[in-house]
Amino acid sequence: MTKARDLADLIAAGNPLADGAISVSEISDLTASAADLNNVAGINSSVQTQLDAKAPLASPTLTGTVTMGGTTYPTSDGTEGEVLTTNGSGAVSFADPAGGGSADFVASGAIANGDVVVLNSDGTVSVAGLTTVSTSFGSGVVYESASVGYLSSTYHPTENKVVIFYKDSGNSNRGTYIVGTVSGSSLSFGTAGTFSTSGAENFSSAYDIAANKIVICYTDLGNSNYGTAVVGTLSGTTMSFGSAVVFSSSHFINNAMAYDSSAGKIAIAYRDHGNSGRGTGIVGTVSGTSISFGSPTVFSTTGAAIVHGAAYDTNAGKVVVSFSDSGSPYTGKGTAIVGTISGTSISFGSKVIFDASGAANYTEVAYDPTAQKVVIAYSDTGDSGKGKAIVGTVSGTSISFGTAVTYETSSAGPHAIIYSPKVGRVVIFYRDGGNSNERSAIVGTVSGTSITFDAKENFGAARSDYYAPVYDEVAEKIVLAYEDQGNSYHGYAIVMTTGGSFSNITSTNYIGVADGATSDTATGKITINGGVNEGQSSLAVGTTYYVADNGDLQTTNNGRKIGKAISATKLLVNSNMSGDEMNAYLGGLV
Repeated sequence: MTKARDLADLIAAGNPLADGAISVSEISDLTASAADLNNVAGINSSVQTQLDAKAPLASPTLTGTVTMGGTTYPTSDGTEGEVLTTNGSGAVSFADPAGGGSADFVASGAIANGDVVVLNSDGTVSVAGLTTVSTSFGSGVVYESASVGYLSSTYHPTENKVVIFYKDSGNSNRGTYIVGTVSGSSLSFGTAGTFSTSGAENFSSAYDIAANKIVICYTDLGNSNYGTAVVGTLSGTTMSFGSAVVFSSSHFINNAMAYDSSAGKIAIAYRDHGNSGRGTGIVGTVSGTSISFGSPTVFSTTGAAIVHGAAYDTNAGKVVVSFSDSGSPYTGKGTAIVGTISGTSISFGSKVIFDASGAANYTEVAYDPTAQKVVIAYSDTGDSGKGKAIVGTVSGTSISFGTAVTYETSSAGPHAIIYSPKVGRVVIFYRDGGNSNERSAIVGTVSGTSITFDAKENFGAARSDYYAPVYDEVAEKIVLAYEDQGNSYHGYAIVMTTGGSFSNITSTNYIGVADGATSDTATGKITINGGVNEGQSSLAVGTTYYVADNGDLQTTNNGRKIGKAISATKLLVNSNMSGDEMNAYLGGLV
């Protein structure tokens, strides 16, 4: 039979599809008019009948490795919730959905699979954990080529500078300042300037956070030795000062200063010669370039109070003053008292003896915010002048003490004590009577109500009687000012790295967990917010995990959340640094 050429021929032939005279495959042209289409119902029915008779294709069964288009697919099913993902090189596998929860980073140091990582300032990542350093000193730098004395130092955080105040014998004994800049373990200084028009000594200083100013108090030798204070404004390496204000119209000598960050006030504790040497406290308020004072409050009525130390306990919200009380029945015993600032006044609790052996000298105090304790360093003249330290706990308006610990079995001369935040330890500087009066430093760690010490470090062969340490928050170093009696009492300063262990983790820099091992300087994947990391083991399902100082995962809430366990080996990362924070942080590095 001749193959039909169009739909019209089919119709004219009387539906040859119905009796099989022609097959569907022989139809080559289905063009037709609308009228022709109206007659095709029978054809439709016959075509459907033939199509229904065709056997459907069977579902294929594939065994072994399956490769299509050069891509190899897995040979078995994944687990519930997983998706297929490609490595970009022809291999496909099942994995948890990333959901934007992974990113590539360059490693700084080798990183193991499952390690918690922190984001560095240059955009690289490192393993979160502890680093241990040894105590070391830079080289001493001369800041004043004349005899100096009565030193005090303060750090200015917004200018990132250290400021040393001293009595300058080369300039009529005037109160003098000089500004230092730390770079690594080195120091450089600007040009010295003065803050008093006459001789001055007995300096204390503190930085007022609220006012962004430095307050200096001193004995004004040109004004009847009155207690005087002045406000300084720092710009670069130069300071300007407001008008001097007298707060004690009597001979001003032993004193210490602390800044109460809650009250936004300056507290000065001192020995008031005009009132039988009684221990006295007063509150200063900075406004612009001036300072005003409330009324003085006596805290020791039994005799002369040889005040050497004052510190602010941020946990208790109190000022702690340490002194030697010469009055009966104290007879020079080491004593401390707690002060509370309210408005422009300060009130005190009861005196507490911390050393009853007979006499305590050079009683300096520092606050350890990690341990939430105060530490007092002193020379126990009732026990051959040995260097001792004791830990105090403030509760309400009182303070209690642990047992004193001897850190120097020979005589220990004038002291200074400071807290070193990076390693969470305190450092005591002193004159070492058992080693030819050399300059020495010793690092201590507070635990509970006690303190332990490393071996002492001698950092100078000559004697010094004045020590003024300050902590540079950016350099994370201590800068110590001292007078070098081996070089005509000239003013020197040195940079110290405090030995100990410190964590590289901050409040927001830990961003996720390593998704595989990455060698130093190589690029590897990090599971970040929203991603699931499978490099874990022995996790408790449903438990939230936090990052410890050493980089380990822990269940104790320390404010450093890293994520939640969804199985024993899988951690859903939800770190403190949000995606927006990380994007903003990375954007700032470009």
